[in-house]
Amino acid sequence: MVLFFLIKKRSTNNISEHLSEKHKYHSDDKTYGTNMYTKILPAVSIMILVGSLSWVATYRLYYVLPQEAIAHTDKMITYDNSTYGIRMQYPSDWHKEENLSSGSDNNSMLVDVVKFTSPTKNASDTSSESFDLKIDNISDIKPITLAKYANNSIEDLRKDFDIIKLDRNASLSNNPAYKLIYTGVEEGVDLRAMLILTIKGDKAYIISYNAEPTKFSYYLPTLEKMIDSFEITR
Repeated sequence: MVLFFLIKKRSTNNISEHLSEKHKYHSDDKTYGTNMYTKILPAVSIMILVGSLSWVATYRLYYVLPQEAIAHTDKMITYDNSTYGIRMQYPSDWHKEENLSSGSDNNSMLVDVVKFTSPTKNASDTSSESFDLKIDNISDIKPITLAKYANNSIEDLRKDFDIIKLDRNASLSNNPAYKLIYTGVEEGVDLRAMLILTIKGDKAYIISYNAEPTKFSYYLPTLEKMIDSFEITR
């Protein structure tokens, strides 16, 4: 399903090329601004491509009661990744995929660390909700504040999607964070998504949740528990 937004208008056909490039900081303001935009672009635009590939266009008009989703929060297990220094809880019946990014190590510009996908409920349930964690190495565009990193992303997001909630005072692993919920249409399919991002040291941590609008609230109790359990351990 579709994830996230474009920081700058670029063709998704060139995403792999953008991910392999490193953009160095220059003291000149104009050059810095250009490099900053091209650096943040892959961290969020790649999510559109990855999410689009996993989205199934068949759309359900009805779904089960949310009480079942609440029950999922009682069946959590620990995900611990010492390579990237993160730990969190996730539902035991969700599918886990690791090392999906084009980066080969934790020094790469953008790393798709892990993706958790919800189970299908029955034969007519043809799409799955997803929780994605990406880490963006921002050492080559520092100094950059969380506000700058987030606001440039939000500015371009508004060109294609409707932001229905924006929290500039959120937190993630006891770090200041930006949290937003937005809706829109991608390839003719309605979507609702949540984005949370924070910066610690020279890395930006980007969490996304993506679902059909009618199913977005269904897993919110589970997603909130996953987010609350998220830890940056180093």
